[in-house]
Amino acid sequence: MMNIQIATQQNGRLNGGGMLFSIFRSTLFLAPFLFLTVCNSASAANLLFKSDFSKATIEPVYKCGSGTSGGPGVSAVASQCYQKISGGGFPVKFPGWGDIVMSEFQMLSYEYYGITPNTASNYFKNEIQTVTGPDGNPVKALYSWKNTAGQQGYNYGFTQEGGDLYHRFWIKYPSTLPSDFRWTSIFEWKAQSGYRFTTYIYPKSGGGYYYHVQVDNNTLNGTLQKYYTKDDTTAPVPLGRWVLVETWTHRSHGSDGRLAVAINGKIIGDYRGPNYGVGDKRLDRLAVVKNYGTDLNYEWVYGIEDWDAIPCGTFPCGNSATGATVNHSRKASIRNAPALAQPIKGHVHHRPR
Repeated sequence: MMNIQIATQQNGRLNGGGMLFSIFRSTLFLAPFLFLTVCNSASAANLLFKSDFSKATIEPVYKCGSGTSGGPGVSAVASQCYQKISGGGFPVKFPGWGDIVMSEFQMLSYEYYGITPNTASNYFKNEIQTVTGPDGNPVKALYSWKNTAGQQGYNYGFTQEGGDLYHRFWIKYPSTLPSDFRWTSIFEWKAQSGYRFTTYIYPKSGGGYYYHVQVDNNTLNGTLQKYYTKDDTTAPVPLGRWVLVETWTHRSHGSDGRLAVAINGKIIGDYRGPNYGVGDKRLDRLAVVKNYGTDLNYEWVYGIEDWDAIPCGTFPCGNSATGATVNHSRKASIRNAPALAQPIKGHVHHRPR
């Protein structure tokens, strides 16, 4: 079988598919044993990080201490502990994003003082478990459990912002949530100034749950400023089932800025315009695991990917009907990144809204 790629040059750039084949995005059958694969601009996406947890190991909790407090809507952190993942692609290495200053769980309790590495398992637990995956087959997934009001986030921290970021993962919650459930966070990144892009799940007044997407700026000594809010009541929430979460970040001071999030291929929030906020600061941390809130106790996460462009060409890449992933078999480069540095300490985390 022969694979042939056709591209044309336009305005000094190569465009896959050419004029004749621009409407096709799949393999075309031409003759026996001859196939023509039409490429497109999605091939420019570089894979920055990927893990399915199949070879990952959770390391022991290695450090605990007191937390911080302050600012509007901020709860005091009674205790905070740290825990790493090794192997299976970890620690995270984003090429072009400077030194990695954090690649670990930051586990915060708003209730209990004096948590130590020896007692942390009474309040927080992270495991690699074999579970039924999104396609019905066994997979290795990250299981995250907590028994305290607070949060348990696996955070990526960097010393410089490396450009656009496409981020995706599968997540699953328990089949039922507590009757007094109030909120939980499913995704978040923050800039140094407190500028934040986040997504919550809230209960509906008449039963069920919905997504709330928010872009805001919560400076520690100022008033919460909201730039964008959007509710979605129709996208499936991950109760007892896997859902695919995709986010797209293109930061800009102009009208071309975009912060978007999709669930199972459906866009539930899409903020367009300037997105640097107060202080004009760089993005410095991304949380892929956000077991955050007072009510949700555990979750599973699987299939994390990060790219420097949208790998399928147009956001989102998932299928809205099934949540199926796109084919990432195209070649993508992974470059070397700087060595791991010391973890960030004492982040202050805000209550939603």
